[in-house]
Amino acid sequence: MLVEVVGLKNARFSIPIMLSEDGQQVQFINLGVSRHYFSPSIPQFEGADSFKGRSIHSHVYRVPEEFAGQNVLIVGSGPSGRDIAVDLAPHAKKVYLSHHEKDLETLGFPKSVELKPDVSSLEENAAIFADKSRREIDAIIYCTGYDFSFPFLDDSCGVNVDENYVNPLYIQLINIRHPTMFFIGLPFRTFIFQLLELQAKCCVSVLTKAVHLPSEEQMEDARQREVASLEDRGYPKRKYHLIAAMVKDYFSLVADVGGLPHLNEVYFKIFYDSGLRRKNEFLNYRNYVYKILDDRNFHDLITSDFEIKSVSEYAAECQDQLQLPKPTMRICIIGFGCAGLAAARHVSADPNHECVVFEQSDRLGGTWVYTDSVGTGPYGLPIHTSMYKGLRTNLPKEVMGYPDFPIPEQDLSYIPSNDIVSFLEKYADHFNLKQYVKFEHHVKLVEPKGSQWEVTVVDLPKNEEKVYIFDAVMVCNGHYHTPWYPVIKGMDGFTGQAMHSHDYRDPQPFTGKRVAVIGAGPSGIDLALEIAKTATKVFLSRHRGGDDIQNVFPENAEMKFEIVEIKGNKVIFDEGSEAEVDVIFYCTGYKYNFPFLSEKCGIKVVDNCVQPLYKHLIHIEHQTMSLIGLPYYVCANSLFDLQVRFVLKFLKGEIKLPSKEEMYEDTEEEMARRKNKGLKRKQFHMMGNMQGDYYTELAEAGGLDPLPPVMAQLHNHASQSHLDNLISFRDHAYKIVDSNTFVQVK
Repeated sequence: MLVEVVGLKNARFSIPIMLSEDGQQVQFINLGVSRHYFSPSIPQFEGADSFKGRSIHSHVYRVPEEFAGQNVLIVGSGPSGRDIAVDLAPHAKKVYLSHHEKDLETLGFPKSVELKPDVSSLEENAAIFADKSRREIDAIIYCTGYDFSFPFLDDSCGVNVDENYVNPLYIQLINIRHPTMFFIGLPFRTFIFQLLELQAKCCVSVLTKAVHLPSEEQMEDARQREVASLEDRGYPKRKYHLIAAMVKDYFSLVADVGGLPHLNEVYFKIFYDSGLRRKNEFLNYRNYVYKILDDRNFHDLITSDFEIKSVSEYAAECQDQLQLPKPTMRICIIGFGCAGLAAARHVSADPNHECVVFEQSDRLGGTWVYTDSVGTGPYGLPIHTSMYKGLRTNLPKEVMGYPDFPIPEQDLSYIPSNDIVSFLEKYADHFNLKQYVKFEHHVKLVEPKGSQWEVTVVDLPKNEEKVYIFDAVMVCNGHYHTPWYPVIKGMDGFTGQAMHSHDYRDPQPFTGKRVAVIGAGPSGIDLALEIAKTATKVFLSRHRGGDDIQNVFPENAEMKFEIVEIKGNKVIFDEGSEAEVDVIFYCTGYKYNFPFLSEKCGIKVVDNCVQPLYKHLIHIEHQTMSLIGLPYYVCANSLFDLQVRFVLKFLKGEIKLPSKEEMYEDTEEEMARRKNKGLKRKQFHMMGNMQGDYYTELAEAGGLDPLPPVMAQLHNHASQSHLDNLISFRDHAYKIVDSNTFVQVK
C-alpha cells in the first residue's frame, strides 16, 4: 500500500492510498505522524568508499554471531552503541567503540571492547582515529541515530526538517501552519508509551474543540522562545527534540495545552532512577525490578530501596547518563578560508564546543579560490578572492602547511595556487570539517547581547534572514578582499584606466599599454613582471627607504620612486620626471574590513590598525570575540593554528588573561617599540622579521607548544631571496631538517 500526502485541499489533507491499479482517494481532516527509527543517519568519512568490509547501520543489526571472530568498529556511543558493543564482546575478536564522551571508560566494558576517539578516515581494511592511531577492522556498525523523514508530505504541508529539527511545530506536536496535522512521537529519551498516549489525547482535545489553541502568531512566538531557551542551554539543533532533561516540564506543557491531568510523579522518578542505574551499573542495570507503590513513590525489589527523592534530585544525579549536553560553548566562525579551517578543526575537536561556520561562497578556500569574475558575485556581494591565473606561491610550501598537517611532499617548493586549494580540501576532509559549515550564508550583523553574541545571517539561496545566538565569535574573514588606495594629488582626474590588483586575473588586458604599477610589495613585484610580458612599458613605483630590490628588470620595465601627482594621463614622480600612462595599477594592499560588526562591538580600524586587541587577537573589551589572522608577512596557516589554540585555552578557562588595563598597556608598549623602529601605525600588524618573537610570546602566554623556530627562519630567508632574485627565486627548493634547521636543495 502506497501512501502519499498530496497536500492541503480546503483545510483537509488529500491522501491517495493506492490499493490497486485503479486506486482510490479519501480525505482526512487530520493526520497523525509518528515513528522516527527507520531512516538511518550515517556520517560521511574520508575513504568510506574504499572500505572493503561490511558496513551496516544498527537499524539492521540482529544477532552478534554474524560478527564472530571479526574486528568490529562501532561508530557512536549512545544507548544502542553501548548495548551492541556489550552484545558483540563475547563473539567478536575485538570491538572498537568510537566516541567523543568523557568518562566512558568508567562504565566497565568487557576487555574485548576498546574505546577509541572519533574516526578521522577509513582505509580498505582499517580505521584511522582522531588520535592518529590505526586499527584493522572487518566490519563497521553505525550506531549514529536516525533522521526524521516524512517523504510522503507535500511542500504545501509547510513542514521543514532542518538539521533533524522538525518545524514549525507548537509544543513539538502541532503543525503551526496547519493545526489539524500532528506529529506524534518526535521527542526522544523519554518513556515513550506515556508520551504517545498523552500527545494523542492532546490532539483529540484540539480536534474536538475541547480546548482552543493560541493564534498562529502566538504559537510561533512560543516555538521561537523554546528554540532560544534550547540554544541558551547549549543544545545543537539536532537535539532540539531530546527532552530527557526536561521530561517533566514537557509532559506538563502538553497536558496543560490539552486540558489533561498531569502524569503521576512516580513515573518521572523511575525514569531518572533507571538512568542513574544505567550510569553507575551499566552492565547490570537491566536486572533491577520496580514496583509502583503510589502516585509518588516506588519500591526497588532488588535492593529493597524505598525511594522518596524528588524528581529534581534524580534529574541532577543522573544528568550525565541522560546524555544532556554539558555546558556547551557555541562558537561562531565567520569564514571558511585558511583561518576558518584552523578554527573549525580545533573548535570541533572538543565535544564541549558546538562549532558553526558561516561561509559566504559555495566552497572553502577564501582568497585561494580562483574566479574569472570581478566586482560583484551572483548575490550582489563583492567578489572576495584576489587570485589570478597561473599564480604560484611566493613562499615555499614548507612554511605554508598547518603544524599537524603539512603540505604533501613534491619536488617544487613554490607550488601552483590550485595545489593549495587541493591541500585545503584534504585538510577539511581529514578532520571532517564540512559538516559544520553553512555555505552560501552571508553574515550580515554581529552584535553583543549581554555575555553572548547575536549573529544575523542571510541564507543566500533562500534569501532568508536568520538570527543565531553564540557564546563566542571567531572572525576569520581574511584581509585580502577590500582594496586600499593611497591618496595622490590629482588621482580622481586621471583620464586613463585605474584598477587594483584585487581585480587582476591575467595580463592580456594590458597588451600594448603603458602601465604605472604603484606598490613594490610581493604582489606589486610579481604583477609588474607579469604585466611586462604584454605591456609596452611598465613603471614600478616604490617608496623611498623601502626594501632595496637588487634585480635587473626586463627592458620594458623601469623602477621609479613615489608618484606625487597625477595630471590627466601623466604621472609625476618625486624626483620631477613624468610619464604618460594608459593604466594606473594599484598594488597597494588591502584594508582590514569587518562590515558585519555592529558599532556596539567596539572594533575600530584607524589607519589600518585594528583595536582594541590583545596580542593582535583578542578583543580587550569583549573577550569572547577574537579576530584570527590579522598579522601579515607570517607563516599564515601555522599562525592561524597557534592563535586559535590560544583563544580556546582562554575560552576553556585553562589560562587567565591579564587585566584590561594590563592588556591595553601591553598593546601601547608594542606600538611604541614599533614606532622606535620607524614603523607607521598602518604597519602595526606587520610581522616579517618580528614574527618569531610573536609566535614565542603567544605560545608562552597560552602555555602552548611553540612553533618550530625553523618556520620563521625559512620564511624570512625566502622573503629576502624574493627581493634578491625576482626572476628565479621560485626555482629554489627547500627541505626542513629539524625544528631549527632547513637546507636549500635546489
